[in-house]
Amino acid sequence: MSIWQCQSKGSWGPFDPECPADFTPCFEDTFLKLVPVVFLLVAGLPRLIKLSKQQSLRYPSTSWRQTLKLIGIVALIAISIATLAQDSFDYGRHGIFHHIGLELLSSLLEILSLVLALALTVVENKKSYLSSNVLLVYWLFLIITSSIKLRTLTLGCPVEDLDGLGKPSKRQQQLIIGLLSGKIIDAILVFSLECVHRDAGIQLGEDNY
Repeated sequence: MSIWQCQSKGSWGPFDPECPADFTPCFEDTFLKLVPVVFLLVAGLPRLIKLSKQQSLRYPSTSWRQTLKLIGIVALIAISIATLAQDSFDYGRHGIFHHIGLELLSSLLEILSLVLALALTVVENKKSYLSSNVLLVYWLFLIITSSIKLRTLTLGCPVEDLDGLGKPSKRQQQLIIGLLSGKIIDAILVFSLECVHRDAGIQLGEDNY
């Protein structure tokens, strides 16, 4: 099967002809999923290069917020890997080569973007006291695109044989929704922590610099 061919039952959409209120699985699992990825690559890499050339702060933040933020990002990476493993297990019945497509590549790129976000978070903490606008937009994009997918799974048309492997069991559906819900909650937490960052400490006159 061609890597450019939609691996799920349906088309690239964007709207599902059998359920006009929903996007097709292929559109959600590729184009929408890649929105935050592309943004971070375009805006995050130049930011990372620029920060690497700046002098490190004398006293970078070591607050609990920074630690919790890093834990949250690592958890997001773990959730994304678990989701990819679940998808690969479902498709594995037809062989790994059957599943190699844009959906799989999009999931891998999302994991790589989260690793890049983790690296950028660490560098931002060492180089700047301010919240990262790049990371704020990235987390916002991730929350929005993941929420669209969750909405389709929970409030959209009944799930049928979308991937050609048979209708998913109730347990599989609950697992997918659970992982996606955890991803959204975790991303909201990281986004909130990025909003406050170290600005509050500076305003309170903490001697962090």
